[in-house]
This record gives sequence, C-alpha cells and structure tokens, in this order.
Amino acid sequence: MRFSIKDLCGIVAFCAVLAWCASRIGFTHPMFWAFVCVSAVLSAAFVYVARKEKRGRATLLVSLLLFLIGSFTGPAALMLNAFLLFWAGVFGACRPPLPRRALVVTVMVCTAISAVAGTIPGVLALRTLRELRQEFPIVSLQERLGYEQRPRREASTAVRITTGRVLSELVRFEDSLHTDFFREARFKRLHDQQSERFVRATGFGVGRMPRPSLALMRRTPLRDIAFDEEPDKNSDSAYNSWRALLRLKKKDSVEHLHMVSRNDFLDPVGFGANIEGIRRVVGFVEHAFHYSPKAGVEDRETWHIERIELVSLLKFDEPRVYLLDHLPRMDQFSGGDVPTRPLDDFESDALSRLWTDEDIVVRSVEHDVRMLGSLRAAKQCLECHQGPRGALLGAFSYQLRRVGRPKES
Repeated sequence: MRFSIKDLCGIVAFCAVLAWCASRIGFTHPMFWAFVCVSAVLSAAFVYVARKEKRGRATLLVSLLLFLIGSFTGPAALMLNAFLLFWAGVFGACRPPLPRRALVVTVMVCTAISAVAGTIPGVLALRTLRELRQEFPIVSLQERLGYEQRPRREASTAVRITTGRVLSELVRFEDSLHTDFFREARFKRLHDQQSERFVRATGFGVGRMPRPSLALMRRTPLRDIAFDEEPDKNSDSAYNSWRALLRLKKKDSVEHLHMVSRNDFLDPVGFGANIEGIRRVVGFVEHAFHYSPKAGVEDRETWHIERIELVSLLKFDEPRVYLLDHLPRMDQFSGGDVPTRPLDDFESDALSRLWTDEDIVVRSVEHDVRMLGSLRAAKQCLECHQGPRGALLGAFSYQLRRVGRPKES
C-alpha cells in the first residue's frame, strides 16, 4: 500500500492529536502510553479480522470481544475506543468489505476521538485545581506569629501547671479539638504534584481518586457578632459548618460558657493543613467566634453577655486587653489599629492564678459575674504556635449578668 500526500497528512494529524493529549496529561505519564499501546493492539486486531474472508461473524465476535476487554480494563478512554470499534464492526459486517486504507482511517479516528475524550475531563479538572490553588494558596504564618520570637517575661515562658485538675482539663480540651480529616486531606492533595498527575489523567483509569471539594474546603465567612446576640433557635443546623458547638453538650454554667467560647474560637475546622513544614499552611481561617456562646447553654434566656474580650499575653510587653464592640476576631487584630487597655484589678489577680493552678477564675456579686478563662496551647496548637504543651497563650475576660439567678461566690 503506497502512501499519498493525503495519507501522510492524516498520519501527521493523528500524531498531532496524540501529542496534544500527551502534552495536557504529561509526556511521561504511564497511563496515557498504556492507553496508546492497548488501543494499538485492539486496532490491529480489528483491521486484521475485518480484512479476512467470511469476516462478518468474525468482525462482530472480535468487536464484541474488544468491547468487553475495554469495559473490564476500566479506563474511560479505552472503553470509548472499544465501544467505537464495536459499532464500526457492526457497520462493517452489514456492507461489502472495506479497503485496508479505510479500515486504518477508521481505527485512527476512533483512537483519536477516544484520546481527546479522555483528555478533556483532565483539562477541565486541572483548570479547576489551579483556580482552587489561587483561592487556597500556601501561606506562611511566620510573620503573623513573629511576636512569639521576641524575648518574653519569665511568666510567659514558664508552664507551671501544679494541679491535676488543670492537666485533666487540658486533656479533655485536646480530645474535643477533633480536626476535620477530610478537609485537611483535600488541602494536602490540592498542592501535591502526585495528585495533579492523577487529575490530569482523569479519563485514563484514575478517575476514582477523590477530588478537592469546595463544599468541604470553603467555610462560612467570618462576621461581627454582637456580645449579647440571640443565637439561632435551630443552632444545631445553623452552625454545621463550624462544628465546635456540636461537640459539646449544653450545660447551664459559666464554666461551660467559657468552654463553648474557647472551642469555637479555636475551632480546628479552620486549621487547614500544614504544608512543607511548620507555619506553612493551606486553608487556615483566623481564630474567631462563629456564633453566640449562649447557644451552648441550656437556659440562655437568663444570661446577658455584656462583654467578652481577648487578653493578649505574648504580643505586648505587658498583658493587654483588646477593645472591640463585638466578639473577638483575630483577623481584625493583624493591622495593629485595634485599641487595647491594661488589665483591671480582677483580671490581674485572676491571671496570676491562671499561670499556676487554675483554668477559670470566677467572681460573682449578686447577678453580676466576672470571669477569666484560659486559652492554653493544646497539642494541636503546637503545629503553628511555639512553646510547650499547656502554655498560656491568652485568655478571655467575661462580663456577664444572670437575670433572676444570683450566683454564689
């Protein structure tokens, strides 16, 4: 069989299609070349049988066999190629024999269509992957947490947990900080080159690998929450994207109010994933309140939250209290324009007890309640924060009022 200019153009076009597919998938990707090799074998078998005498039944049987082989081997592109060859065999069995040139053109067209159809899903998935990488880049927390490198007062560097009660509470706190494994795993895959290779070759046998999911990766945007905001009556579903509330049972005590506040503020759903070493993360969301702490108490109508303020122990030379007109949000503190105040007498006295043998200090005068609750470094926090486990990173200062139910001192 002699080759004409038209034949050469067809061969060049076919090779160009395969080269384009390989460039999108990766010239070194084994799955693509495995598809090419198996497709070449299927095509050669199809042409050989279709040229034999009494080829009608033989073509149908071989086409059916090729279709079954393609179906069981799994890759979508190979299944499509076998499917096209099957119907080409059905068409060929119903008409006079086709010349060899026409058969070769048929199998080349089937292979090219299958290769392009297998490549396009990977191209679209890779485009989505790159958009997600722009939305969730690898960021460094080094500058944000640079204040931890400064020389600190002795009280800030020492951990002097002297009671088993504080230690047991730390263990319980760590147990309650369940990380979102699926969200973390998807963030790690997002910037993993091996994952990208799978995404590129989606149509060539690796389509079952889990893809990054926006539903799991995106979080409800942070918002300013008033100190005494009434929580949603359907709070169990309203706060589903931030699960700290769902992990703690509702109890009617000021101590539990602090546990709800602490777990919400430090919710590991927003931790994201550590990439390429310490303090390089993907998907990190600044610590903040996501709902009213009153949603975590039983008799919420009797509580009035006048203020909840964050006490900074590490950023300034002396402990300072951030002043906001709503519940604390760490993303609003990075600019350095949030005013602060020194600790008052109650906070100074309570803080000295938090350093040593207390987690929560409460003072009640009739209906008015003052409370200082610790924010300690759980083991999950040490992936980004420096310091020993149990170190006091900060505290919440509460001004509460419980209507109609005076609390004993």
